Amino acid sequence: MVTTEHGGHAAAPPAANANEGMVVFWHIKTPDTTAARRFYEQLFGWQFNEINYLTFAILNQGRMMGCLVAAQEPSTAPGSVLYVEVTDLPEALRRATELGAEVVAEPLNVMGTRAFADIRDPTGTLIGLWTENWQG
Repeated sequence: MVTTEHGGHAAAPPAANANEGMVVFWHIKTPDTTAARRFYEQLFGWQFNEINYLTFAILNQGRMMGCLVAAQEPSTAPGSVLYVEVTDLPEALRRATELGAEVVAEPLNVMGTRAFADIRDPTGTLIGLWTENWQG
């Protein structure tokens, strides 16, 4: 059991690996990828590798940690999407929808064994789920 901030108790989800529940990846969605790349290069020294004309991998000291993505529609408004690691992406999506979330981006395989999906929680907040062990 986990004690909530209001003194209640909630069942903790099972931890299948050391990174379960950790923020491990994110997307920065922006209407101007050129200006955003320039800003983050100068602010943090991040490097960017073009994946396609809409998406750039964000690298920090050679390690990919997220993507800069062109926001083209109202559903992809500017902002950031944090990706939380899960061991079993289909099961996490099932549990999320059971708890009232809506899947807004189905699982997408990236870099071989990795995949992510976006959900909108019951309050309307967009958040992502990420796995290093995609079997789909």
